[in-house]
Amino acid sequence: MMKSSLKLSNWGNSLGLRIPKQIADELNLTDKTSVSISLVNNQILIKKDFRRPKSIKELYESRGYENNSDDQKLFFPSEDLRGREII
Repeated sequence: MMKSSLKLSNWGNSLGLRIPKQIADELNLTDKTSVSISLVNNQILIKKDFRRPKSIKELYESRGYENNSDDQKLFFPSEDLRGREII
């Protein structure tokens, strides 16, 4: 278990908390990561939000697949083709 002692800082009308790099790296947190914060038994609980991908393309990209190698060649139709699939 990693433990750090931190100070809160003013951030507008709120308080900000910096997450140490070691913890951010361990949890794969970036400046775009969404988290939720809640109060549980008088303790602050911060959880990484795990959202569902918006599309199959986003799912593949989030898993590290790229659409440029022959063995992983995928076709993702453009937005204007959606709803006009041939059955």
